[in-house]
Amino acid sequence: MWLVCYLVVGGSVAVLGGGTRWTEHQFRVPVDHFSQFTDPRPTFLLRYLDCTTFCKNSTSAGSTNPTPCPIIFYPGNEAPITAFANASGRLFELAERFSARVIFAEERYYGTSIPQTSTRQRASGQRQGVGRALGSATVGAGVAQSADVNLSSLHVEATARIDGHAYEYLSTEQVLADYAALLGSLGATETRVVAIGGSYGGMLAVYMRLKYGWLVDGALGSSAPLNGGPGGTSPSTFYDITAADYDCAADIRGAFLDLLAALRTPSGLERVRAAFELCTPLLESQTDVLVAVLQAAFGTLAELDYPYAVDFITSKLPANPTTFACAAFERASGGSLVQLAAAAAVAYNSTGSAKCLAIPDDAVFEQYLPGLIDGAWTYQRCTEIVLPCEVAETNSMFLRCSEFEPNCWNASRFADFCLSRYGVKPQLDVVPVQYGGARIASASNILLSNGILDPWRGGGVQANVSSSVTALVIPHSAHHLDLRASNAKDPPQVTLARELEATIVEAWLRPPTH
Repeated sequence: MWLVCYLVVGGSVAVLGGGTRWTEHQFRVPVDHFSQFTDPRPTFLLRYLDCTTFCKNSTSAGSTNPTPCPIIFYPGNEAPITAFANASGRLFELAERFSARVIFAEERYYGTSIPQTSTRQRASGQRQGVGRALGSATVGAGVAQSADVNLSSLHVEATARIDGHAYEYLSTEQVLADYAALLGSLGATETRVVAIGGSYGGMLAVYMRLKYGWLVDGALGSSAPLNGGPGGTSPSTFYDITAADYDCAADIRGAFLDLLAALRTPSGLERVRAAFELCTPLLESQTDVLVAVLQAAFGTLAELDYPYAVDFITSKLPANPTTFACAAFERASGGSLVQLAAAAAVAYNSTGSAKCLAIPDDAVFEQYLPGLIDGAWTYQRCTEIVLPCEVAETNSMFLRCSEFEPNCWNASRFADFCLSRYGVKPQLDVVPVQYGGARIASASNILLSNGILDPWRGGGVQANVSSSVTALVIPHSAHHLDLRASNAKDPPQVTLARELEATIVEAWLRPPTH
C-alpha cells in the first residue's frame, strides 16, 4: 500500500507524497541537558512530526480508552526531518499494521531545530542540514535550475574555518537526551516504543535502546555502521563494496589511471578541463579534489542503487544507477576521460541541465570523503562519528593507496583538517566507551540490517551477536532500502526481509505478559 502524507504547518497543508497525515510540532528542550549552573537554562525548539492516523486505543486519536497506542520512533539524523520521513515509508506501513503512532524527531542543528545561543551560531546553523543520510557524498545531483554544478554551494562551501563553538552542544549525548525528553513527554513510559532509523539514524536508534532502555523497548538499525570507527572494520570496505557494485569497475579504474597521468602535465590539465566540462581551468591545487569528487559520485550511486528512480534530498537518480553509469561510460565517445566524466555525471548532473562543473578554488580532499556534508555533519564526523576510509591495494575500481596518496587513510591528516576547519580534533573514545561500538552482546532487542549493495555495510554488524541482538544481511539491497515504502520493483529478498523485521517489531510492541 502506498501512503500519502501531508505536512500541516501553521494551518497550511503541503502534499508530500500519499493518505497518511502527520502534523508538525515543536518541543522545547535545554540547549545543554547536563549543565546544573545556568538559571534560567537556555532552551530551543526541537521539531518533530507526529502521525496518529493508525492509532487505536489512543487518546490522541480521539478514543475514550486511555491506553496510548504504541510508538514507532525515528531518531532524526543529519538533515531536515521531513527528508527522512519522506524516505521511510515502511514505518507508516508498520504503524498501519500494528495500530501505532509514528514520531519523527529532528536532530538538533538540522532543519529548523537550531539552538539560538549566539549570532555566530545562528549564521552557521543556516548553512548546514542540507545533505543526505550518512554515507552521502553528493556533489549536487539533479540541479534543474542552475547553469553549472557548483560544488561550493551543493556539497562544500570553502575551507575557511568555522568556529567549532557554533556546534558546542552538538553531541550524541545531547541528541539522545533531546529524544528521551520528547518521548517522555509523549507518554513513552505508559506504552511500548520501538526506535527505527537508517544510517546514522540507525546508530541513534541502537544508542537509544542502549542508553534509554526503559523508554525504548527495541531498536531496528538499518545500514548503521556501528563497527565503522577506528579499530573496527577495515577502512577499505567502503570502496571495496562500491567497486563490487559496478560491472564496469575495471574500465573505470583504467580511466582513473589515465586521469592521474593527465593531471601531471599542463596539457593534460587542459584535456581534463575539456573532458569534465569544468567551468574554469583546473588548478594544480584542485587535482586531488577532482579525484575526490569523482569517487564521491560513484559512492553515491552505489549507496542509492535502488531498483527505481529516487529524489532523496540533493540526489536525483535513475533506477539502478550503477548500471546506468556503466551504460553511460560505454556510450560516451572521445576517450577514457570523457567516459569517466559521463559515468560520474549520473550522480552530480543526472538531469543534464548543468552546463559545467565548478570546483571551489580552496576545497580540499578531506571535504569529499565518503559521507561528509559541510557544516554540522562534518563537525560530528570530526568529533564523535569518525569513519576512516581508504582504497586498498586490491581495489578493482579506484586509485589505490600506493598510486594516489590521498586515498590512504591518515588519521593525523584528518585530525589536522578538523582542527583547521572547526578547531576540534576527533574524540576516538566517545562511541566505544559510551555505546560500545559493535560490542553490544550485553544488550537486547536490537536488530541490525544491512544491504549487500550498500558501501556502508562493511561498517555494520553482519552476524548475530546474541539471541536478542541479531543481524540481517539483505541481498540486492542498498542503503536502508528496507525502510523505504514498499514498491512493486522491490527485489523479493527485500520484501522478505521487511516481513522478518515486522515479525520482530511486532514482538517488541506487544505488551509483556506477567
